[in-house]
Amino acid sequence: MKNFYILSFLVLILGLVSCQEKIKKAEFRKKEVHLIDNKIINNFLEYCFKNDSGIVKGCKVVLDHDLSQAPLSEEELLSVDGLDSIFTKEDIDYIHKQNKIKDDFRLQQQYFKNSIIVSADTISSMIKKSKDKDGRSTLFWEEFYKKYGDGFCTLSKPLFSKNHQIVIISSGYHCGGLCGGGGTYILKKVDSNWKVIATIRNWVS
Repeated sequence: MKNFYILSFLVLILGLVSCQEKIKKAEFRKKEVHLIDNKIINNFLEYCFKNDSGIVKGCKVVLDHDLSQAPLSEEELLSVDGLDSIFTKEDIDYIHKQNKIKDDFRLQQQYFKNSIIVSADTISSMIKKSKDKDGRSTLFWEEFYKKYGDGFCTLSKPLFSKNHQIVIISSGYHCGGLCGGGGTYILKKVDSNWKVIATIRNWVS
């Protein structure tokens, strides 16, 4: 009987330790997900829309999130030439941490009064519904223009330097099967203004 009580006590202690470890891990993950405050991100993006930042120009319809989320994959980040001349090692580590986090960040309509924020899930649903028997979305753009009257812009999740003064971000404008363009840019805050200081890549459709 004595051994039974000792065993039960040990099981209880192990259970409490395991529970505490799970709580610590959950708190750590929560901190990681909120590495950058959403207000900082939205304020940066709001500036880009209100001013000629060089990454978005007159976008009337914007997806609430880019389906790819991050501007660059981990492999692409590692392959960017000259990144260490713009960012410190601490910045690069901080950027990698942000890039690995899979969060549910969404653009909020309140920050973009001159644009219509559309759910990316809505667009995905429209694309699926417009597919023909061969799997081609032949009617998507026709339906989209009927509903919104313009193409749409996408913005990736911005990746910030440690002091939040430099950002990597991708943007794109999509207006048809062979219509659109975009790129991945590095912006720096200079005298309260965000300026493009480097272009990592461009694309045109």
